[in-house]
Amino acid sequence: MCRLRLTLAFDRYKRGDLNIGDTNDELHPDYIVDENLNRRVVILPYSEWENISEEMEELDDVRAYDKAKTEANETIPFEQAVKEIESGVVK
Repeated sequence: MCRLRLTLAFDRYKRGDLNIGDTNDELHPDYIVDENLNRRVVILPYSEWENISEEMEELDDVRAYDKAKTEANETIPFEQAVKEIESGVVK
């Protein structure tokens, strides 16, 4: 499979489809396939993976915010929250 991956990447590079360090929003996936040509693994340039990872972290933050907004939680002043965190009441 490693040989196939290198071949796919090299072919894309020769065609000009693989831009090292590309930072736009378009993805450039390569695939490792099994003996039946079913896609088994996706290979992305590292910079594209970093962008996806950052987007997933941001999405997690948005989901946590949305969940917190819908839950019936008691609101406390900021200063009290800081004191509770500093004293170890809240971790």
